[in-house]
Amino acid sequence: MSLFRIVWAFALLILMLPAGLAGQTDSIPFPGTIKKGGMSVMKDSSSALSEVKKMKSDTASPKEVKPHSPKRAALYSAVLPGLGQAYNKKYWKIPIIAVGAGALVYGYNFNQSRYSLFKEELIKRQQNS
Repeated sequence: MSLFRIVWAFALLILMLPAGLAGQTDSIPFPGTIKKGGMSVMKDSSSALSEVKKMKSDTASPKEVKPHSPKRAALYSAVLPGLGQAYNKKYWKIPIIAVGAGALVYGYNFNQSRYSLFKEELIKRQQNS
């Protein structure tokens, strides 16, 4: 099996990993629910409402969130692939981009060397006949 196929299979495996984890929402209960025998059951609406209000009061001073600019992320990514993901604080995507870029460079070099080899052989065979 060639190195290119191994790298390609590894990249696909990494890309499919988050899709398998997407349905796991049991760890975050909805406000106002209680667990009974593995099932989430709603409390009465008044207690659920008071619980939501309590949660809101716990976060009295929200942090100032600076929105990310898609233009700036695209510009950073155009300068250096993966830099836009660092700007968006999605650091786990950077190795995927690096593996993809490496696979493209490897594939180009592999095909270019084979092309040169076959071209030289074709020229030698045409000169001999």
